[in-house]
Formats: sequence, C-alpha cells, structure tokens
Amino acid sequence: MKLLTILLVSLLSVSLISAHQCGVHQCDELNTCVLDGTYSCHYHCNEIMIEQSIVSKWSDDNNTEPNLQVEVKIINVGHRHIRDVIIGTIRIDEQRIWGVTIDQGKNIHLPSYVTLAPGESHSFGYLKRGHFAATLFVKAVTLN
Repeated sequence: MKLLTILLVSLLSVSLISAHQCGVHQCDELNTCVLDGTYSCHYHCNEIMIEQSIVSKWSDDNNTEPNLQVEVKIINVGHRHIRDVIIGTIRIDEQRIWGVTIDQGKNIHLPSYVTLAPGESHSFGYLKRGHFAATLFVKAVTLN
C-alpha cells in the first residue's frame, strides 16, 4: 500500500510540474493553449510550425565541448493573424538567444512589435552546447 501511495504522489507531482495554465484549464506540457475568445488545450497546433536549422557547429576545449548555432523559423500556417506565441523549451540558455523575448518562466515569446499574418514567419536564433538542437514546443497561441 505504501508503494502504491508513493507512486500515485510521484505521478501527481510530475503531472503538476509538466502542466501549464490555460485560462481556467491546465494543459499538459506538449499541449498548446489556444486563446480564440475562449481558452482550450490542443495536442497538435494547427496554427504554427516551428523549423530549426543548424547554421554552424564548432568545438571548444580540445574538441570536447561541441556547440551549435541554430536558426529557428516560426511560421503561421493557419488562416488568422497571430499576435503572440509562447514556446516552451528544454535545455536552452536564455542568455544565448536573440530575436525573441524570454519571460520569467523561460518561455519564448514573439517580440511585442511582431504580428504574423497567414503565411508570414519570424526568425530567431540561439547558441547551444551539444550535438542537437533544443526541444521547442508551442505552449500557447494568441490569435487576432
């Protein structure tokens, strides 16, 4: 019984840590919160596509620390204007990113002066240690 209780508490803790607020709802980590008059959680985001391209690679410290420069393109693939996108990230240094704003929760936002019409895109970049680009996922989209 103790093992079952510990397991349930652990699972609840993980689910609370990996969820994010969406109006009165809690969206799972890989779900997207869409604000279109009302808040709703979506597993797949039909409004935005994120493309990452590795621009350059190099190594520091006698080739033991690989580094990347990555270009990211946020593309509006929907049919409405997008006022903001909140992008969650795993393993990215907010001091080594440009072309976007970062909130206190280390989420990426479009700059306040950017609104994406259908088909338009916004690019930003970052530097990262390692062999692979960071994991980026859409947490929220604010439509106009």
